[in-house]
Amino acid sequence: MNDKITNRYNEALTKLKIKNKDIVEKLNYSATKASDFKTGKNNITPEFALELEKDFGINPCWLFFGYGELKKVDQLINLDGDEKEVMSYEELYKKVNDLATSVKEIKEKYEKD
Repeated sequence: MNDKITNRYNEALTKLKIKNKDIVEKLNYSATKASDFKTGKNNITPEFALELEKDFGINPCWLFFGYGELKKVDQLINLDGDEKEVMSYEELYKKVNDLATSVKEIKEKYEKD
C-alpha cells in the first residue's frame, strides 16, 4: 500500500466529485474493489491509473508521483470542440512509463547538482 498515492487518489475523487458509483459504472469495477482503492486495501496499478486518465482525465504522473496537475490540461480545455484521438492502454502505459523514467532522470540530475 502506498499512502501517498492513495491520498492523491482520494484528493482527486473529492476535487473532481467522483463517487464510488462512478468508478463502478464507468470502469466496471465491483463496489468492494472501488472502495478498496479509496482505503488503500487495493494498490492503484498503472492500468487502473490509465483507466482513470481515459474516463476522468486524472493525470497518472500526478497520481503516482505528485508531479504536474491533477487533471490533464488538454482535457480541461477543449477550445475547438473536436474529439481527441483515443490511445490504446498499451500506448498510455508506455507514455506513463516514459514519463516516470524522465521524472526519475531529472530528479537524479538535480540531486547530484
